[in-house]
Amino acid sequence: MQVHLLESIAAYFYALQGRPEQAPELFREHKLAEVSFFGPCRPMMSLIEQQVWLAQGEYVKVIAHSEGLLRRCEAMHYGLVGLQARIQLAAAQLRFGQRAEARAALAAALLDAVQDDFWVLFVEQYPALAPLLEGEDWAASEPRLGPFVARILPAGRAFAARLGLPAPAPELPLTDRDRELARLVAGRCTNKEIAAALYLSEGTVKQYINQLYAKLDMGGDPRTRRARLAEWYQKNAPRN
Repeated sequence: MQVHLLESIAAYFYALQGRPEQAPELFREHKLAEVSFFGPCRPMMSLIEQQVWLAQGEYVKVIAHSEGLLRRCEAMHYGLVGLQARIQLAAAQLRFGQRAEARAALAAALLDAVQDDFWVLFVEQYPALAPLLEGEDWAASEPRLGPFVARILPAGRAFAARLGLPAPAPELPLTDRDRELARLVAGRCTNKEIAAALYLSEGTVKQYINQLYAKLDMGGDPRTRRARLAEWYQKNAPRN
């Protein structure tokens, strides 16, 4: 058990640094179900597993897993673990293109944390949450959050710099063409069909779609990216 606890510390350390490949196999390969932990340790071990998933780009798994973890934290009165889980959920949702959901999760976490001044937890997730932390007027929704987030930002930038990560680029605005491309992808159109609809070459369509993936920070193989773009459009399409 002590060895597994040491492995959990190493896994969290490497995941925060963006080096999940160096995490111990137990967490890197997600074999927690094969190990017997002391019961009260389970939520924390699950939290560390989620951090590894985040570092591996498995955002869907974090989103799907978070609901059960948050329920366990509430039942066991694990407020701090629950707070961290909500921050992780916000990071995963933002990376997956669910900005509205990510903002709601982050706002709930900030409102919970500001009561006890637990701002360091947000610094750890700053590389993933920077577009939200930097790009929202938090004081407008809740005055207490203005100075609280103001404490997080310089520490988060310093943390990212220490890891050798570049400063977050400003979010690029989506154009009407971007939204039309997303609509057509969500409608399961092929690049050839999109090219015909927009009077473009297939090569140009591919270039525009890749630029859209970059704007929305969507990685993965082509099928995964198209699925994520379709889901993003379904959640963000204008309502008539």
